[in-house]
Amino acid sequence: MISRAFSSVLLLLATSAETRAGTLATGLIPLGSAQTHLECQATNVGAKPVKVISVSLVGVDGTPLAGDHCANVAFGGICTVTTSTPASCQIEFTGSKQSIRGAAFVPDATFENIVLVEPAR
Repeated sequence: MISRAFSSVLLLLATSAETRAGTLATGLIPLGSAQTHLECQATNVGAKPVKVISVSLVGVDGTPLAGDHCANVAFGGICTVTTSTPASCQIEFTGSKQSIRGAAFVPDATFENIVLVEPAR
């Protein structure tokens, strides 16, 4: 009886660890007159592939502006989305928060330099 209950608890823990989900987000990222591009990016820094990463940019009024859904993202893999208006970056994923890093980037008008980086937390 005890071993059956113990097995059930282990199965439940293993299942919940596999289906964990996390969210990272930035605040609203403004764009200056010389900046016309905002990029939201998530990177898998973990050893295992991340089953699902959803990256989206949300406007000032809460309206979704752009989004992408990436599956089976390997180590070093990136999921990214861009817009040309002020927005916040939102990243949702399955697995451990320690496996994902995210940020919003604003390049200058030449796209050669980054003028703003806002980490997603």
